Amino acid sequence: MGLCKNGCRWSDVKRMLEAKEGYRIDDKKVTELLQNLVDSSFLVKDGDIYKPSDPLITRAF
Repeated sequence: MGLCKNGCRWSDVKRMLEAKEGYRIDDKKVTELLQNLVDSSFLVKDGDIYKPSDPLITRAF
């Protein structure tokens, strides 16, 4: 998420994951992964933007 200074849209996250992993990732899996991060309070969702919930999380990753 370090590439998106003010948070990332779902499509940005999907594109970055696929580039890093080198293969296509199912849309449902991306949604599931993001929801797990929101549920665990690592990310917050503001409209259609996902952002780290705390500045320390940003620094850690």
